[in-house]
Amino acid sequence: MPAAAPEDETATSWPQDAVHDTNHLGEPQQLDPDEDNELETAPLLRHSTVELGPPADPWHLSYWIMIIQGASMLLPWNVFITAQGFFRLRLKGSPYEDNFQNYFSIGFMGTNLLVVGSSILIQKQAPGATHIIGSLLLNACVFLAILVSIQTSYEVDPTAYFFFAMSMLSLSAISTSIVQNGMFGLASKFTGIHVQGVMLGQGLAGAGVAISQIVTQIMSPPKGITYADDILSSLSDTSQGGHGGHRRRVEGLERSAFLFFSFALAFTLFAILAQALLIRLPIYDFYTEEQPRQPIQFLVPPSPPASIGNGTLNANDARRNSTDSSISAVTTVTITPAMVEETNRRLAEESTLQQEAERMNHYRSTSLGATVLSTDESAMQLMQDIYPKKKAHPLLILYVSITLVFGLTLSLFPSLTALVESTNTASDRPRVFGDLFVPLHFLTYNVGDWVGKAMPSLSFFMPNTVHPTRKQQLRYLMSALGRFVFIPIFLTANLPIPAETRLLPLLIRSDELWFLLVFLFAVSNGYVGSIIMMVGPSCVLGGEQKARAGVKLGFWLTAGLALGSAASFGVRRLMCAGGGCST
Repeated sequence: MPAAAPEDETATSWPQDAVHDTNHLGEPQQLDPDEDNELETAPLLRHSTVELGPPADPWHLSYWIMIIQGASMLLPWNVFITAQGFFRLRLKGSPYEDNFQNYFSIGFMGTNLLVVGSSILIQKQAPGATHIIGSLLLNACVFLAILVSIQTSYEVDPTAYFFFAMSMLSLSAISTSIVQNGMFGLASKFTGIHVQGVMLGQGLAGAGVAISQIVTQIMSPPKGITYADDILSSLSDTSQGGHGGHRRRVEGLERSAFLFFSFALAFTLFAILAQALLIRLPIYDFYTEEQPRQPIQFLVPPSPPASIGNGTLNANDARRNSTDSSISAVTTVTITPAMVEETNRRLAEESTLQQEAERMNHYRSTSLGATVLSTDESAMQLMQDIYPKKKAHPLLILYVSITLVFGLTLSLFPSLTALVESTNTASDRPRVFGDLFVPLHFLTYNVGDWVGKAMPSLSFFMPNTVHPTRKQQLRYLMSALGRFVFIPIFLTANLPIPAETRLLPLLIRSDELWFLLVFLFAVSNGYVGSIIMMVGPSCVLGGEQKARAGVKLGFWLTAGLALGSAASFGVRRLMCAGGGCST
């Protein structure tokens, strides 16, 4: 009997005469004592050095970088919308003065959807780190060009400036599409919580824009309210032929736009540095390595026989039952004795081979990249039954769900919700019920959306990302469909339409209740959208397949935004179905 192998400090002992005198197929083998038991000790020594989990991630740097990149995705669109006052001023006198927002929306969303969709069809892999950094640099150049244009004189033709702005917006849409594809694909290779980090970053970007809008609105007192600036403005207007106040308003809009785009430029450069740091982290190499990690084959020691359900199975049976000789010839045992004992304990608790197949699916879908191989023909057949070659796409339900979530959101917000007015009509009402009512509603929505996207990071709200079942996916679909109840609810708000032309009567007569409903609407959007994006990559196996799943989910998210924008016209017609609506 050969000498026992050195005890592995990270595992318990092997069973007596179990593996020490057999090869990885359970066949007896003679050990030459002159070889210092090299064959005997090498496998167990390897067990102590096998890395079974991701490397350390100090301060959760990878997660925070995902948040930064998520914010950088929405930054171009948000900054163009936030500076709409400046663009309205620059486009004054052109045919696009009153409807440039519609052109901006169509140009950005259309370009984004086109680039995302075409990249899915053309590219077999998600954009890599080089593409992401290059796209961020393109965004930085766009912001720099806008900053230069802000400082130029107003001798530029307004129509020419419109086409310049549209070209810059289109370039930002292209770069945003590449960053979106790359980051969703990259985060999908990591873990579900990293995908949630990208979504959380998008929520933070929206909240930041909403806050900046309120600050800008506060710094611009409404007409009719007496402030020191108004008095000075009127005096200056008199002394300068009535142009002093206008000049100050122009300078104020220019200054605000300059600050917005300067911040966007600085944040984009910061995102580039963050991405450069991410690709140097060990955890990045762990999740993105092109070659798959060494597969794990669970083999039961031949003596004593391991209990599986109502029968027994040993390594020799495994070899006889194996139908693929290449698997037995190439794949070696790379598991610790503790893992074998834990596996046998779990196998003993399984009552059917169906449960065994589900357990193997669990291991196959984890971040270890392990391939759990059944040692029983019937169990392998069950695996083929669970994953037939020809079946419905495993992400089809999630594609529909994510499209419905964001499609409904954009059909109501902000096209309908921004029309709701305060029920407080007193002449001395605070500004929050006057000119700040709509900006405050934007802030309420964006804070709620951020809260919803942050909820999956809490264990209580965290979804099951270990190969979600079809039943679980159907629950997400039902949640997306359930949000359609907000359409009739919002139609009962204080919309600026005559009572006789309303489709539904006015029921929401409290501003506090209205803000609460907007908050719940936003939370449901952020939470349901995030968990769908988190669990989607878990429905497929393999790093690149997970990346493509994340990219495709991002495409259907964008498609939902585009469809929602188009559906908003129909929803607005519903609010005054009786006719005579002026909006």
